[in-house]
Amino acid sequence: MYEGPYKPKYYQQYKPSHENFTVAVPPGFPKGLAQLNVAHFSLVGVRQLPCRLVYASDVFVLPGWSISVVRAP
Repeated sequence: MYEGPYKPKYYQQYKPSHENFTVAVPPGFPKGLAQLNVAHFSLVGVRQLPCRLVYASDVFVLPGWSISVVRAP
């Protein structure tokens, strides 16, 4: 789906920074209820402690559509 840097931006002063990702639904994927899962792995702090975050969201798939995902840290 996506592998690369996470470079969030501030779009509104009073909200946390975020970055938008769009997920294309592959042709032939069955329409209806599905689940989108996202995992984020990083090393945090001076000691480089591992941090793992996992998110899941139910989505309704329609043919020819894409799903926009907004993630704020």
